[in-house]
Amino acid sequence: MDVYKIVVIGDKDAGKSTLIGKIATLTKSVSKARINEAKKESKKLGKDFEPAFILDAFKEEREKGLTIDTTAVEVLYKNVAFQFIDVPGHESLIKNMLSGASNAEIGVVVISAKQGEGLARETKLHIKLANMLGIDKFIFFINKMDTNDYSKEKAIEIWNETHNFLLPSINDIKYIGFVPGSALNGDNILKRSSKITWYKGGSLMECLYDLVKSDKKIGKNMPTIITLQGTFEDKIFGKIISGDIKQNKYYHLMPDNKKVSIDEYKKNGSSVSLKISELDKSDIYGKVLVEDKNDVTVSGNINAKMFFIKKPEKRFYISFLGKKYKASLNYRGNKKKLVFINGTIKLEENIAYQSFNKIKELGRFAIYDENLNFNGFGIIN
Repeated sequence: MDVYKIVVIGDKDAGKSTLIGKIATLTKSVSKARINEAKKESKKLGKDFEPAFILDAFKEEREKGLTIDTTAVEVLYKNVAFQFIDVPGHESLIKNMLSGASNAEIGVVVISAKQGEGLARETKLHIKLANMLGIDKFIFFINKMDTNDYSKEKAIEIWNETHNFLLPSINDIKYIGFVPGSALNGDNILKRSSKITWYKGGSLMECLYDLVKSDKKIGKNMPTIITLQGTFEDKIFGKIISGDIKQNKYYHLMPDNKKVSIDEYKKNGSSVSLKISELDKSDIYGKVLVEDKNDVTVSGNINAKMFFIKKPEKRFYISFLGKKYKASLNYRGNKKKLVFINGTIKLEENIAYQSFNKIKELGRFAIYDENLNFNGFGIIN
Protein backbone atom coordinates (compact mmCIF):
# COMPACT_ATOMS: atom_id res chain seq x y z
CA MET A 1 0.00 0.00 0.00
CA ASP A 2 1.32 3.44 -0.95
CA VAL A 3 1.74 5.89 1.93
CA TYR A 4 1.18 9.52 0.96
CA LYS A 5 3.39 11.89 2.94
CA ILE A 6 1.78 15.14 4.02
CA VAL A 7 3.88 17.83 5.70
CA VAL A 8 1.93 20.16 7.98
CA ILE A 9 3.52 23.60 8.03
CA GLY A 10 2.80 27.03 9.46
CA ASP A 11 3.50 29.35 12.35
CA LYS A 12 4.23 27.91 15.79
CA ASP A 13 0.86 29.14 17.13
CA ALA A 14 -1.31 28.12 14.16
CA GLY A 15 -2.36 24.74 15.63
CA LYS A 16 -0.47 22.21 13.50
CA SER A 17 0.01 19.64 16.25
CA THR A 18 -3.59 20.05 17.37
CA LEU A 19 -4.77 19.37 13.82
CA ILE A 20 -2.69 16.18 13.43
CA GLY A 21 -3.69 15.00 16.91
CA LYS A 22 -7.37 15.49 16.05
CA ILE A 23 -6.98 13.65 12.72
CA ALA A 24 -5.33 10.76 14.58
CA THR A 25 -8.14 10.53 17.13
CA LEU A 26 -11.00 10.91 14.64
CA THR A 27 -9.57 8.19 12.37
CA LYS A 28 -8.87 6.00 15.44
CA SER A 29 -5.22 5.81 14.44
CA VAL A 30 -3.94 6.28 17.98
CA SER A 31 -4.40 4.02 20.99
CA LYS A 32 -6.72 4.81 23.89
CA ALA A 33 -3.70 4.63 26.19
CA ARG A 34 -1.99 7.43 24.26
CA ILE A 35 -5.16 9.53 24.33
CA ASN A 36 -5.56 8.96 28.08
CA GLU A 37 -1.94 9.98 28.63
CA ALA A 38 -2.53 13.19 26.69
CA LYS A 39 -5.67 13.88 28.76
CA LYS A 40 -3.70 13.43 31.99
CA GLU A 41 -1.00 15.83 30.81
CA SER A 42 -3.65 18.37 29.81
CA LYS A 43 -5.22 18.15 33.27
CA LYS A 44 -1.83 18.56 34.99
CA LEU A 45 -1.31 21.81 33.13
CA GLY A 46 -4.83 23.00 33.95
CA LYS A 47 -6.03 22.72 30.34
CA ASP A 48 -8.92 21.05 28.57
CA PHE A 49 -7.95 18.01 26.48
CA GLU A 50 -5.37 19.15 23.95
CA PRO A 51 -4.95 16.78 20.93
CA ALA A 52 -1.51 18.30 20.28
CA PHE A 53 -0.19 16.47 23.36
CA ILE A 54 -0.62 13.21 21.45
CA LEU A 55 2.27 14.36 19.26
CA ASP A 56 4.33 16.62 21.52
CA ALA A 57 6.19 13.98 23.49
CA PHE A 58 8.72 16.28 25.12
CA LYS A 59 7.87 17.85 28.48
CA GLU A 60 9.32 21.16 27.28
CA GLU A 61 7.01 21.11 24.26
CA ARG A 62 3.94 20.49 26.40
CA GLU A 63 4.74 23.28 28.85
CA LYS A 64 5.74 25.87 26.24
CA GLY A 65 3.39 24.82 23.43
CA LEU A 66 6.33 24.53 21.01
CA THR A 67 7.11 21.64 18.65
CA ILE A 68 10.88 21.09 18.78
CA ASP A 69 11.40 18.09 16.52
CA THR A 70 9.55 16.55 13.60
CA THR A 71 6.91 13.94 14.40
CA ALA A 72 5.09 11.62 11.98
CA VAL A 73 1.70 9.96 12.45
CA GLU A 74 0.19 7.47 10.00
CA VAL A 75 -3.58 7.32 9.56
CA LEU A 76 -5.90 5.28 7.35
CA TYR A 77 -8.77 7.06 5.62
CA LYS A 78 -11.01 5.30 3.08
CA ASN A 79 -8.33 2.60 2.69
CA VAL A 80 -5.66 5.19 1.79
CA ALA A 81 -2.65 5.55 4.09
CA PHE A 82 -1.49 9.07 4.94
CA GLN A 83 1.59 10.02 6.93
CA PHE A 84 1.24 13.45 8.53
CA ILE A 85 4.56 15.08 9.39
CA ASP A 86 4.45 17.79 12.05
CA VAL A 87 7.34 20.22 11.80
CA PRO A 88 8.45 23.08 14.06
CA GLY A 89 7.16 26.51 13.10
CA HIS A 90 9.74 28.69 14.79
CA GLU A 91 12.36 30.22 12.49
CA SER A 92 15.25 29.16 14.77
CA LEU A 93 14.25 25.50 14.16
CA ILE A 94 14.29 25.81 10.36
CA LYS A 95 16.72 22.87 9.96
CA ASN A 96 14.17 20.51 11.52
CA MET A 97 11.43 21.94 9.32
CA LEU A 98 13.50 21.24 6.19
CA SER A 99 14.17 17.63 7.19
CA GLY A 100 10.45 17.06 7.77
CA ALA A 101 9.36 18.61 4.48
CA SER A 102 12.05 17.14 2.23
CA ASN A 103 10.24 13.88 1.38
CA ALA A 104 6.62 15.04 1.48
CA GLU A 105 4.33 15.11 -1.56
CA ILE A 106 1.63 17.51 -0.33
CA GLY A 107 1.71 20.47 2.04
CA VAL A 108 -1.10 21.31 4.45
CA VAL A 109 -0.59 24.92 5.50
CA VAL A 110 -2.26 25.82 8.79
CA ILE A 111 -3.19 29.50 9.21
CA SER A 112 -4.88 30.79 12.36
CA ALA A 113 -8.04 32.88 11.99
CA LYS A 114 -7.76 34.06 15.60
CA GLN A 115 -7.64 37.81 16.08
CA GLY A 116 -4.04 39.08 15.90
CA GLU A 117 -2.63 35.93 14.27
CA GLY A 118 -3.31 35.17 10.56
CA LEU A 119 -0.71 34.61 7.80
CA ALA A 120 2.57 34.88 9.71
CA ARG A 121 6.07 35.58 8.38
CA GLU A 122 7.20 32.06 9.37
CA THR A 123 4.29 30.58 7.40
CA LYS A 124 5.31 32.48 4.27
CA LEU A 125 8.88 31.21 4.66
CA HIS A 126 7.63 27.63 5.11
CA ILE A 127 5.53 27.81 1.93
CA LYS A 128 8.47 29.16 -0.09
CA LEU A 129 10.86 26.49 1.23
CA ALA A 130 8.36 23.66 0.75
CA ASN A 131 7.79 24.74 -2.85
CA MET A 132 11.57 24.85 -3.43
CA LEU A 133 11.77 21.29 -2.06
CA GLY A 134 9.35 20.19 -4.77
CA ILE A 135 5.99 20.37 -3.03
CA ASP A 136 3.60 21.81 -5.60
CA LYS A 137 0.24 20.83 -4.07
CA PHE A 138 -1.03 22.79 -1.06
CA ILE A 139 -4.20 22.75 1.00
CA PHE A 140 -4.65 25.78 3.25
CA PHE A 141 -6.50 24.93 6.45
CA ILE A 142 -7.85 28.14 8.01
CA ASN A 143 -7.83 27.09 11.66
CA LYS A 144 -9.41 28.45 14.85
CA MET A 145 -12.58 29.52 13.02
CA ASP A 146 -14.43 28.86 16.29
CA THR A 147 -12.75 31.97 17.76
CA ASN A 148 -14.68 34.29 15.40
CA ASP A 149 -18.00 32.43 15.18
CA TYR A 150 -16.98 30.80 11.87
CA SER A 151 -16.99 34.15 10.09
CA LYS A 152 -17.04 33.96 6.28
CA GLU A 153 -15.60 37.48 6.07
CA LYS A 154 -12.59 36.57 8.23
CA ALA A 155 -11.87 33.43 6.19
CA ILE A 156 -12.07 35.38 2.91
CA GLU A 157 -9.77 38.07 4.32
CA ILE A 158 -7.12 35.45 5.16
CA TRP A 159 -7.57 33.70 1.82
CA ASN A 160 -7.15 36.94 -0.15
CA GLU A 161 -3.93 37.76 1.73
CA THR A 162 -2.64 34.21 1.13
CA HIS A 163 -3.54 34.24 -2.55
CA ASN A 164 -1.78 37.58 -3.08
CA PHE A 165 1.34 36.14 -1.42
CA LEU A 166 1.21 33.09 -3.72
CA LEU A 167 0.85 35.06 -6.96
CA PRO A 168 4.61 35.46 -7.74
CA SER A 169 5.13 31.67 -7.56
CA ILE A 170 1.69 30.54 -8.72
CA ASN A 171 3.14 28.92 -11.87
CA ASP A 172 5.20 26.54 -9.67
CA ILE A 173 2.11 25.30 -7.80
CA LYS A 174 -0.16 22.66 -9.38
CA TYR A 175 -2.95 22.56 -6.80
CA ILE A 176 -4.32 24.98 -4.21
CA GLY A 177 -7.12 24.01 -1.82
CA PHE A 178 -8.89 26.04 0.85
CA VAL A 179 -10.66 24.56 3.91
CA PRO A 180 -11.92 26.64 6.88
CA GLY A 181 -12.38 24.81 10.17
CA SER A 182 -11.37 24.20 13.76
CA ALA A 183 -8.76 21.60 14.67
CA LEU A 184 -9.67 21.71 18.35
CA ASN A 185 -13.39 21.09 17.73
CA GLY A 186 -12.94 18.81 14.71
CA ASP A 187 -14.85 21.06 12.29
CA ASN A 188 -14.25 20.25 8.59
CA ILE A 189 -11.61 17.62 9.32
CA LEU A 190 -13.22 14.27 8.49
CA LYS A 191 -16.69 15.51 7.53
CA ARG A 192 -18.25 18.77 6.43
CA SER A 193 -19.12 20.91 9.44
CA SER A 194 -22.72 22.06 9.96
CA LYS A 195 -21.32 25.16 11.66
CA ILE A 196 -19.80 26.50 8.42
CA THR A 197 -22.84 26.46 6.12
CA TRP A 198 -21.39 29.09 3.74
CA TYR A 199 -18.52 26.74 2.81
CA LYS A 200 -19.50 24.34 0.02
CA GLY A 201 -16.25 22.40 -0.41
CA GLY A 202 -15.09 19.13 1.11
CA SER A 203 -13.50 18.47 4.50
CA LEU A 204 -9.72 18.43 4.83
CA MET A 205 -9.49 14.63 4.60
CA GLU A 206 -11.94 14.53 1.69
CA CYS A 207 -9.80 17.05 -0.20
CA LEU A 208 -6.62 15.08 0.51
CA TYR A 209 -8.28 11.84 -0.57
CA ASP A 210 -9.50 13.34 -3.85
CA LEU A 211 -6.07 14.86 -4.47
CA VAL A 212 -4.04 11.66 -4.02
CA LYS A 213 -6.56 9.61 -6.01
CA SER A 214 -6.03 11.90 -8.99
CA ASP A 215 -2.24 11.88 -8.54
CA LYS A 216 -0.33 10.10 -11.32
CA LYS A 217 2.72 8.07 -10.37
CA ILE A 218 5.77 7.45 -12.57
CA GLY A 219 4.98 4.50 -14.84
CA LYS A 220 7.10 1.46 -15.58
CA ASN A 221 7.40 2.52 -19.20
CA MET A 222 9.79 5.27 -18.10
CA PRO A 223 13.57 4.80 -18.63
CA THR A 224 15.22 2.76 -15.90
CA ILE A 225 17.15 4.84 -13.36
CA ILE A 226 18.55 3.24 -10.18
CA THR A 227 20.43 5.12 -7.45
CA LEU A 228 23.07 3.06 -5.60
CA GLN A 229 22.89 3.40 -1.83
CA GLY A 230 25.01 0.81 -0.01
CA THR A 231 26.61 -2.64 0.09
CA PHE A 232 26.50 -5.78 2.21
CA GLU A 233 28.74 -8.77 1.50
CA ASP A 234 28.49 -9.31 -2.28
CA LYS A 235 25.28 -7.30 -2.75
CA ILE A 236 24.71 -3.69 -3.77
CA PHE A 237 21.55 -1.98 -2.57
CA GLY A 238 19.71 0.61 -4.59
CA LYS A 239 16.43 2.35 -5.25
CA ILE A 240 14.51 2.27 -8.52
CA ILE A 241 13.65 5.90 -9.29
CA SER A 242 11.80 5.13 -12.52
CA GLY A 243 11.25 2.29 -14.96
CA ASP A 244 11.89 -1.35 -14.10
CA ILE A 245 14.90 -3.62 -13.85
CA LYS A 246 15.95 -6.42 -16.21
CA GLN A 247 18.51 -9.15 -15.62
CA ASN A 248 21.34 -9.81 -18.10
CA LYS A 249 20.87 -6.38 -19.62
CA TYR A 250 23.65 -3.82 -19.91
CA TYR A 251 23.34 -0.59 -17.96
CA HIS A 252 25.50 2.51 -17.77
CA LEU A 253 27.10 3.37 -14.42
CA MET A 254 27.13 7.16 -14.27
CA PRO A 255 28.97 9.52 -14.01
CA ASP A 256 31.73 6.95 -14.76
CA ASN A 257 30.16 6.04 -18.13
CA LYS A 258 30.98 2.38 -17.54
CA LYS A 259 28.85 -0.44 -18.99
CA VAL A 260 27.87 -3.16 -16.48
CA SER A 261 25.42 -6.07 -16.49
CA ILE A 262 23.26 -7.22 -13.57
CA ASP A 263 23.97 -10.87 -12.70
CA GLU A 264 21.25 -11.23 -10.07
CA TYR A 265 18.67 -9.02 -8.38
CA LYS A 266 15.91 -9.13 -5.79
CA LYS A 267 13.25 -6.43 -5.70
CA ASN A 268 10.89 -5.30 -2.95
CA GLY A 269 8.82 -2.37 -4.18
CA SER A 270 11.25 0.32 -5.30
CA SER A 271 14.14 -1.16 -3.25
CA VAL A 272 16.47 -3.60 -4.98
CA SER A 273 19.55 -5.67 -4.14
CA LEU A 274 21.93 -6.27 -7.04
CA LYS A 275 24.84 -8.53 -7.82
CA ILE A 276 27.19 -6.93 -10.37
CA SER A 277 30.45 -8.83 -10.66
CA GLU A 278 32.42 -6.19 -12.60
CA LEU A 279 31.57 -3.30 -10.24
CA ASP A 280 33.89 -2.11 -7.47
CA LYS A 281 31.62 -2.06 -4.42
CA SER A 282 33.88 0.42 -2.59
CA ASP A 283 33.03 3.13 -5.12
CA ILE A 284 29.25 3.17 -5.60
CA TYR A 285 28.18 6.21 -3.58
CA GLY A 286 26.83 9.08 -5.65
CA LYS A 287 26.44 6.75 -8.66
CA VAL A 288 23.38 5.80 -10.72
CA LEU A 289 22.56 3.01 -13.18
CA VAL A 290 20.71 4.06 -16.32
CA GLU A 291 19.59 2.33 -19.52
CA ASP A 292 20.69 5.24 -21.67
CA LYS A 293 23.58 7.46 -20.62
CA ASN A 294 21.67 10.42 -22.07
CA ASP A 295 19.00 9.99 -19.36
CA VAL A 296 21.28 11.98 -17.02
CA THR A 297 23.60 14.98 -17.35
CA VAL A 298 27.21 14.62 -16.24
CA SER A 299 29.03 17.77 -15.13
CA GLY A 300 30.91 19.46 -12.31
CA ASN A 301 29.24 22.84 -12.90
CA ILE A 302 25.72 22.85 -11.49
CA ASN A 303 23.20 25.63 -11.95
CA ALA A 304 20.87 25.58 -8.94
CA LYS A 305 18.54 27.44 -6.64
CA MET A 306 19.94 27.35 -3.12
CA PHE A 307 18.76 28.23 0.36
CA PHE A 308 21.34 28.84 3.10
CA ILE A 309 20.46 28.87 6.80
CA LYS A 310 23.48 31.06 7.53
CA LYS A 311 25.73 33.21 5.38
CA PRO A 312 27.14 31.22 2.44
CA GLU A 313 30.86 30.48 2.32
CA LYS A 314 32.84 30.51 -0.90
CA ARG A 315 33.84 26.90 -0.20
CA PHE A 316 31.51 24.30 1.24
CA TYR A 317 30.22 20.76 0.67
CA ILE A 318 27.12 19.37 -0.97
CA SER A 319 25.65 15.95 -0.21
CA PHE A 320 24.26 14.32 -3.35
CA LEU A 321 22.97 10.73 -3.46
CA GLY A 322 24.71 9.91 -0.19
CA LYS A 323 28.14 11.31 -1.08
CA LYS A 324 29.71 14.62 -0.09
CA TYR A 325 31.47 16.74 -2.70
CA LYS A 326 33.67 19.80 -2.25
CA ALA A 327 32.01 22.81 -3.84
CA SER A 328 32.64 26.49 -4.41
CA LEU A 329 30.35 29.42 -5.18
CA ASN A 330 31.17 32.93 -6.34
CA TYR A 331 28.83 34.84 -4.04
CA ARG A 332 28.85 38.37 -2.72
CA GLY A 333 26.36 39.46 -0.08
CA ASN A 334 26.00 40.81 3.43
CA LYS A 335 23.10 38.72 4.72
CA LYS A 336 24.05 36.47 7.60
CA LYS A 337 21.23 33.91 7.44
CA LEU A 338 18.24 32.66 5.45
CA VAL A 339 19.75 33.51 2.06
CA PHE A 340 18.21 32.49 -1.28
CA ILE A 341 20.65 32.29 -4.21
CA ASN A 342 20.23 31.29 -7.86
CA GLY A 343 23.68 30.58 -9.27
CA THR A 344 26.31 28.09 -10.43
CA ILE A 345 28.37 25.96 -8.06
CA LYS A 346 31.61 24.30 -9.11
CA LEU A 347 32.35 20.77 -7.85
CA GLU A 348 35.73 19.06 -7.67
CA GLU A 349 34.14 15.95 -9.25
CA ASN A 350 31.47 15.34 -11.86
CA ILE A 351 28.05 14.09 -10.79
CA ALA A 352 25.22 12.48 -12.79
CA TYR A 353 22.08 14.52 -12.27
CA GLN A 354 18.80 15.67 -13.77
CA SER A 355 16.73 18.81 -13.50
CA PHE A 356 14.68 18.78 -10.30
CA ASN A 357 11.55 19.45 -12.35
CA LYS A 358 12.13 16.19 -14.27
CA ILE A 359 13.42 13.79 -11.58
CA LYS A 360 13.35 15.07 -8.01
CA GLU A 361 15.68 12.42 -6.60
CA LEU A 362 18.42 13.39 -9.07
CA GLY A 363 17.88 17.12 -8.75
CA ARG A 364 18.35 18.01 -5.09
CA PHE A 365 21.20 18.18 -2.61
CA ALA A 366 21.96 19.23 0.96
CA ILE A 367 24.51 21.93 1.78
CA TYR A 368 27.13 21.69 4.54
CA ASP A 369 29.72 24.23 5.64
CA GLU A 370 33.46 23.53 5.76
CA ASN A 371 33.04 22.01 9.24
CA LEU A 372 30.34 19.68 7.86
CA ASN A 373 27.51 21.46 9.70
CA PHE A 374 24.19 21.46 7.84
CA ASN A 375 23.62 24.81 6.15
CA GLY A 376 20.73 24.43 3.69
CA PHE A 377 19.69 22.71 0.48
CA GLY A 378 19.61 23.22 -3.27
CA ILE A 379 17.63 22.12 -6.30
CA ILE A 380 19.15 21.81 -9.77
CA ASN A 381 17.64 23.92 -12.53
